[in-house]
Amino acid sequence: LRDAGFDTQEPTAWAAEGLLPYLPADGQDLLFERIHELSAPGSRIGVESFGAGFFDSGYLESRREQLRQLREQAGDDADAPDVQDLWFIEERTDVAEWLMKHGWRVSSDDAGALMERYGRPPTETTPRTAFVEGVRV
Repeated sequence: LRDAGFDTQEPTAWAAEGLLPYLPADGQDLLFERIHELSAPGSRIGVESFGAGFFDSGYLESRREQLRQLREQAGDDADAPDVQDLWFIEERTDVAEWLMKHGWRVSSDDAGALMERYGRPPTETTPRTAFVEGVRV
């Protein structure tokens, strides 16, 4: 980014939605380290992170079945790969905690609370994710 003229003295905005399951835990930490290094005070970040119970095996299996049914209803190829097979299911650093420890002011809402705030009642298919917003102080 710097080689392309990115100015680390100017506040910027970052978004990471639907990305973290595809990164190993070390890759997730490296991503946030690099974002932090490139972020001037006033920079903002929005992240869809893992919520409570995201890695619960029963939840992951039910989510896999729900997605299979949706693909079937849509007429998708039954042999299509399951995206969950690409996920890194492992313990990792909590995003909100990481950002706070590195000088970001953070707020976080789980997906169900965020949906309710916008008038959409959560259902059994509501993902167990959290939406983290941060501002670099």
